[in-house]
Amino acid sequence: MSNFVKPPERQKTMRLHDNRSLVWYEWGPVDGIPVLFCTGAGMSGTLGFGMNCLAELGLKLIAIDRPGLGLSDPHPNKTFASWVDGY
Repeated sequence: MSNFVKPPERQKTMRLHDNRSLVWYEWGPVDGIPVLFCTGAGMSGTLGFGMNCLAELGLKLIAIDRPGLGLSDPHPNKTFASWVDGY
């Protein structure tokens, strides 16, 4: 695997107000400045990149499994505009 793409260093899960689960992945320092990475259509949040730069820049990359992708539960009435609203 290259220096730029590596498996997640941490995986987190939380329960949402409607009891669905939201899963996200993190790379970089735990106390780094959070940078939210919204992956493309049909991709889970396990894709991270630029790992060799995160510590040096003090950044924590966070990638979310969108509803119904990866380990996050599906959103029964999901629309393009609602995926952020649902969280």
